[in-house]
Amino acid sequence: MSLTASTAESAPAAAAGAKGAGRVWKSPFFPAVLQALALGVLGGMIAAGWGRHGVPGGGTVPLLYTNLATLGFWVLWLMALVLLLPAIGRLWCTVCPVGWCNDLAARAGAGIAYPRRLQNLGIMALLLLGFNMAAEIFGLNRWPDRTAWMLGLVLVAAAGAGAVFRGRVFCRFWCPVGGMVSLGSRLAPVEVASKDQEVCRRCESKACFYGSTRWYRLAWPGRRSVFAHKRPGCPAYIFPPEAAPGPSCLMCTQCLKNCPYDNLRWGGRAWGSGLWREAARDRSEALLIVVLAGLVFYRLARFWAGLREVVEWPAAAVASAIAGAPPAVLKGVLLFTGFLLWPLAFFLALGMIAKLVSEVSVTPLAGPEEAAAAAVYGAAEIDEEARRREGGWSARRHTVWGYIAAYGYAFIPLIMGAYGAFALVKLNEKAAYLPLALRDPAGVQTSVAINQLLVLAAPDSLAPLTAVRWGAVALAAAGLCASLWSAGRIGARSYGAGTPAARRGAAVFRAGALLLGAVLIACIKEWLFRGPRG
Repeated sequence: MSLTASTAESAPAAAAGAKGAGRVWKSPFFPAVLQALALGVLGGMIAAGWGRHGVPGGGTVPLLYTNLATLGFWVLWLMALVLLLPAIGRLWCTVCPVGWCNDLAARAGAGIAYPRRLQNLGIMALLLLGFNMAAEIFGLNRWPDRTAWMLGLVLVAAAGAGAVFRGRVFCRFWCPVGGMVSLGSRLAPVEVASKDQEVCRRCESKACFYGSTRWYRLAWPGRRSVFAHKRPGCPAYIFPPEAAPGPSCLMCTQCLKNCPYDNLRWGGRAWGSGLWREAARDRSEALLIVVLAGLVFYRLARFWAGLREVVEWPAAAVASAIAGAPPAVLKGVLLFTGFLLWPLAFFLALGMIAKLVSEVSVTPLAGPEEAAAAAVYGAAEIDEEARRREGGWSARRHTVWGYIAAYGYAFIPLIMGAYGAFALVKLNEKAAYLPLALRDPAGVQTSVAINQLLVLAAPDSLAPLTAVRWGAVALAAAGLCASLWSAGRIGARSYGAGTPAARRGAAVFRAGALLLGAVLIACIKEWLFRGPRG
């Protein structure tokens, strides 16, 4: 009995695909096997947290770090992802079990086109905001049963999106973690791109985009059968030459499997080049940057007592104005202002200042002869007509939100560096609980032994605090330096080198990055060098 395949792929493509890593990328089992294993791990975390609210009979004693669900998701996975994103980017999406559920459901689903007006990152930004507010208000990271419910709902939402819409809608437009991943992927030195864009333009099948059909012959003594296997196309609906600069590519490897010319590569690029390689900017992604900046800012600001009072002032004002307001409402106001309103005000101020200083100009007045010539040729009217005809990003880039959309990308290294500092400390302090959680996934016996019977000591940190302190500061400082450097590259790409919008706009947002970076580093120092750890 034998199984052979026939395909329209050229001999050079087949030969190249059989070499090295290409054999892995093009295997029908990649990345499905890794996704299945990841789904098994996710299912194990859901099972460990299901029905486990706290220590039985212990009232409100949470199973914060002893339960495999809370420890595995909120500490080990999420904090490790934050640290790895600047290096791996969308590689996580290659093995994500949630994306796999979305993809499998979409292949057998209704295949309805997702509304074009919703095809942006605005909903993802709002879901990222709502997800973090819910985690704080309802204690999702403290109670294992709530973590398990959340993970289960995410799987159901991903499968539901696939059952209704075509492609991986959940991954592209809904996933809250995907919003953070998309920003971090702009820093990562990995990409899927075409080797020769001219080959892609001449290709008639566009199998990378639409998919391809591979025929197999099943033969055994005296009988044979031929059947077709349909390879799906790009679930993100991206043409490979357009995939490399931006964060939309999910690195699912379908295009590498389908390309008949072996013209696609999965390789490296300059670190951070995803920040400036695109000329046009996605204004909905700017909202995502604002929200993520707010999440990092608020979490670190809580460690600086003086700054915390300023940040929490709106919630205190609401509490004094509305006597007897429920605690959940007050906390919601506090989180909404900290996560969104303060960073939004900060970026709007930078955008308005950048627009103002970029539009200021000093030019010599024309003499009588030059003024007469301008009136004859109507130079002002011609320029105005040209500006009216200009559309798309070119027209919007000089608005306040246009400046935020362009230069907001420069803040991504700083945001990821400061978030990485936070994640480094948390991982160092709590990762040692993993052996205990593996032995007791429910975490009840471990919690009782540590907190009530006192027969088991809480695990120590992995590394000395001194090293972690300076490592956290170094991450934030490195992110700040990268932000200051990338602002000039972004301005030149978006507005043209040497233009006022490029020079002055970059200067304004560099000053903003320097201010925010100084505040975040000061918060880290208050937390790790002077304040209590938590």
